[in-house]
Amino acid sequence: MRQHKQSLLEFQAQLAERLRATDRSETASKLGLGVGGQTWLTELSEIVEVVSEVQIVPVPWAKAWFLGLANVRGVIYGCTDLAGFMGVDTTGERSGGRLLIVHPRYGVNAALHVESTLGLHNTAQMQQQACPAAAPPWIKAIWRDAEGRSWTELDVGKLVTDARFLDAGRDRQTMRVAMS
Repeated sequence: MRQHKQSLLEFQAQLAERLRATDRSETASKLGLGVGGQTWLTELSEIVEVVSEVQIVPVPWAKAWFLGLANVRGVIYGCTDLAGFMGVDTTGERSGGRLLIVHPRYGVNAALHVESTLGLHNTAQMQQQACPAAAPPWIKAIWRDAEGRSWTELDVGKLVTDARFLDAGRDRQTMRVAMS
């Protein structure tokens, strides 16, 4: 266990140093994420920490994409399976993923479960694509990298203030049927 903790601390120290270097160089670097088999990006300033999964306590009568509550260094966070929220079919296997701790400026104690982090990516070296007209408001942009991969940029602030995101409880009709 000690070795795992030490490697996590090293990972966080390395990520913090990259974040500081990014701030100094004022590049368009964003954190790459693996979500439901797709590649995503998010602004570094929208999250405060990336942690290995911690114990998540399920909450009864919550929607399937709301994983439950987690205690991260004494603060309770509501944990959302980002792929599940987006409606991306997942295998249900969540071990080995990461939790993105959302910046407190948004006024919610939220953590987003992603399958993996994919390092820093500079959008200045990518081509911006047209966003579909039906895209949810929390999709900021679509990018294509030099290898032809598509990256969807997530606006975390709009996501965590979206009414559907904030309504993690099952509707009363579903609860009545389940209780009968």
